Amino acid sequence: MIEETGYSAQEFKQLAEITPVPGYSDERIYIYLATDLEPARQNLDSDEILNVHTLKFEEALNMIRNGEIQDSKTISGLFLAYTWLQNSHQ
Repeated sequence: MIEETGYSAQEFKQLAEITPVPGYSDERIYIYLATDLEPARQNLDSDEILNVHTLKFEEALNMIRNGEIQDSKTISGLFLAYTWLQNSHQ
């Protein structure tokens, strides 16, 4: 499956189902960890603009600590991925 990021993944692991704004919405978001990535061509809708930036995992975690990443879905996804990766390698 090729994602909007321009990578294809061999495996997806569902990490969680979250409710981003439970106070006024019942929207549900499913968070997955994609592994065994391969570069592919971006597959965007005609009105989508997506700039992909590659960084080390620890750098992304530091960006959360420094307040550079504030999006709750991104923070949740990175925290869940970090926890899953730590537990799967023990």
